[in-house]
Amino acid sequence: MSDSFNMYDQANQQGNPNIPPMPPMEEKKGMSIASMVLGIIGLVFWCIPILGGPIGIVGLILGIVGRKNGGKGMATAGIVMSIITIVLAVINAIAGVYLQTSNVLNQL
Repeated sequence: MSDSFNMYDQANQQGNPNIPPMPPMEEKKGMSIASMVLGIIGLVFWCIPILGGPIGIVGLILGIVGRKNGGKGMATAGIVMSIITIVLAVINAIAGVYLQTSNVLNQL
């Protein structure tokens, strides 16, 4: 593969019109898309902390990795939605523990 790079580089440096220029490298958007999808799913399942928390964490990790590889817009959307999911899941879990340990539910 490196030989073809050298052939293209030498041909383009010499101005050889017979060899077309190399096409631009495509971005790898798979992890960015996965992050965005998990962010959306996490926003649906945040009310169940055992599901929302891990989905948000995985979405956040994939978004960070996807942002480095390409697809920055989708990765950013996935990161934002995953952070919102994690925060809502943690708040829900804390509220659930508080309500369970206090006598607020028994007084109703």
